[in-house]
Amino acid sequence: SQSGLVNPAQFDAWIQNFVVPYAEHLSSRGLYLVLSATGPINTPNNGTRNAGVVEQQRLITFWQTVANAPGVKNADNIMFELMNEPVEIESSPGNGDWGNHQSKYHLAFRNWIQPIIDAIRGTGADNVIWVPTLDWQGSPHQWVEYPFFGTNIGVACHFYPAYGGVFDDPARVQSLWDRQYKPAADRWPMIITEMFWTPYPDDPWNLVNGTTAGFGNAIKNAMDNQGNVSYLVGFLGDLLHHLNDALPANCTLSPREGAQAYFDWLPTYTWAAPSDRPRGLSATRVTNAQINLAWTGVPDALSYNIKRSTGSGGPYAVLASDITATSFGDTNITPDEIYYYVVSANMPSGESPDSNEATPVGLRAYLKFDEAEGAVAYDATDNGWNGALNGDAVWTEGRFANAIYLNGTDGYVSLPTGVVDGLTDVTISAWVNLDTISDWSRIFDFGNDTKESMYLTPRNGSGVLSFAVSTNAVAAIVDDHFDDGNVGTNIAGVGSGFNA
Repeated sequence: SQSGLVNPAQFDAWIQNFVVPYAEHLSSRGLYLVLSATGPINTPNNGTRNAGVVEQQRLITFWQTVANAPGVKNADNIMFELMNEPVEIESSPGNGDWGNHQSKYHLAFRNWIQPIIDAIRGTGADNVIWVPTLDWQGSPHQWVEYPFFGTNIGVACHFYPAYGGVFDDPARVQSLWDRQYKPAADRWPMIITEMFWTPYPDDPWNLVNGTTAGFGNAIKNAMDNQGNVSYLVGFLGDLLHHLNDALPANCTLSPREGAQAYFDWLPTYTWAAPSDRPRGLSATRVTNAQINLAWTGVPDALSYNIKRSTGSGGPYAVLASDITATSFGDTNITPDEIYYYVVSANMPSGESPDSNEATPVGLRAYLKFDEAEGAVAYDATDNGWNGALNGDAVWTEGRFANAIYLNGTDGYVSLPTGVVDGLTDVTISAWVNLDTISDWSRIFDFGNDTKESMYLTPRNGSGVLSFAVSTNAVAAIVDDHFDDGNVGTNIAGVGSGFNA
């Protein structure tokens, strides 16, 4: 074995001969595959204490192998649920203080699972990651107190009638949702990977004892009203048979209420199916006089219409029409007004539905570096965060008119103290052209020391591009590769869920 896992060659063969073909088949049917690590955490006699040092190392090995596998890595319909039902963790590794309901355990679990997230992203895989919670995945609210870091990521949890003792009481179901699930679902996408109910008073754990009229309809209402929640109803093995187009002989629908309700509900979600409309609309206030829009286009679109409102949800007035690009700059704005935008596509068959709504994200600072002389790099947002040239930093020709040239020794541009104060989400981007790359050099660097810092280096000790945010000595690190060779490259560091 390797780190407690099965023979690596056997494991790789399982991935290539089963997982990948199965995922490809599901993709052809418009379905997703969620892989959940169960075996790696089943160390001998660990019982409910299944979030220890040994389990962490096994999960890192497991997910590095899976995430880096051809056919799995970056497959858009393969998602990773990091583990199944972590229950208890030590408040500090090795101290013997196991538990799950207090802040100290929530912090310990965040610090325990973040390296697993980082290990996956370290492979270069961008698959969706679903992060579980302690307490049999029944306490997603813990992530609001001590959030994890990462992109393309959400929360995985479970919900059964026995959780919180809600059973068949709709009011108690909603109350449990509001207390323990909604706080996380307000912040991240959520998937419920285990949920079931049926009248079953003889269940030895009384886990699933509930009815559709009581429990089922109540949890569906909670999820539907929340939005951005995916879910499945489990224990349907007696309903699916070889994925045939026709039902096999003598096959009837399960009498279990959860299964009955799930198949009744599925057709009601057809509205969520993808349609030909612009997607991913974003809005950025680049100055007090301009808001820039960008979106993902629609194949075969002839042009696009830009619509704007001063209230979320509209009504929207057409701001511009027949735009052939997938970006637009709105300069007809009032500085302190809040605007809401949507975009539609003009298709050969007519106008598409509107895109998602976007409202501008404030731009803290924008240094164009287009000056030709002097020792000041001016902030184009008029917010006053002007940069100062230091050392041998000089002006030179660049991609957009001019640029700043740094000699790699003592040249740098400093920003005023407080430029990132109060930020909890940030994107920092720059056009960079490097003729040489040194380990741990910086493209940008904020903070006082390694305990409170945010930086982007083109090459860390492992030889890869690394963006890191560290607060209270807990770091979120995203690694990638950066190619040198005098090539202009636009790079960005994106951080979320921290206090600057």
